[in-house]
Amino acid sequence: MPTADVIAFLSLIVALSAYIATIRLRLIDRIKETTDTTKKNNLKLISFWLTFADAPLIVSGVLLFLHAFWDETLGLWFTSPGAPAWLLAWSVGFFTFGGLALVAHHIAAWWKSITAV
Repeated sequence: MPTADVIAFLSLIVALSAYIATIRLRLIDRIKETTDTTKKNNLKLISFWLTFADAPLIVSGVLLFLHAFWDETLGLWFTSPGAPAWLLAWSVGFFTFGGLALVAHHIAAWWKSITAV
């Protein structure tokens, strides 16, 4: 993968992680604002499920960063011809899992908005 594509992919991962972090911060604010225990627990559960999208994206970003900047980071300590090939493959895999988790969150939100009357 060309370096420009890797950096663009890394930018997408960072943007999605920032998006999730913003949602999580808003959930934390709402948890602090409410006094209803049931509502607090529901918001905490949503925050918990966001982790299944956020954590894989973070791992994906770290692996992709190491892939792209191997020679300037870990490559200084390990003598190898270049970055291990598995870094990119695992990064794409974690990204896919995180992306699918985000899709599931959006479908759940759509369903909730359709059925909320």
